[in-house]
Amino acid sequence: MSQVCAGCKARIVWARMDSGKLSPFDADPSPKGDWTLEQAGGEWRARHSPPPAEPDGVERYLNHFATCPVANDFRSGAA
Repeated sequence: MSQVCAGCKARIVWARMDSGKLSPFDADPSPKGDWTLEQAGGEWRARHSPPPAEPDGVERYLNHFATCPVANDFRSGAA
């Protein structure tokens, strides 16, 4: 399921967002996560899903751009 970030070597999962773009997500769920990941048609799909006020048992993930210490090196338009 997971690959490794080229910048920080953390485990990540590439998932397609509703916009059609692929984006990296931390491979491990987080209580601060605001995305759900599900496998569909042979790829991972990401859906924005802010955590509810009360736990609902759904695993949520953080976009890796929010946690990667070198994320700016990989953003579109980075020099």
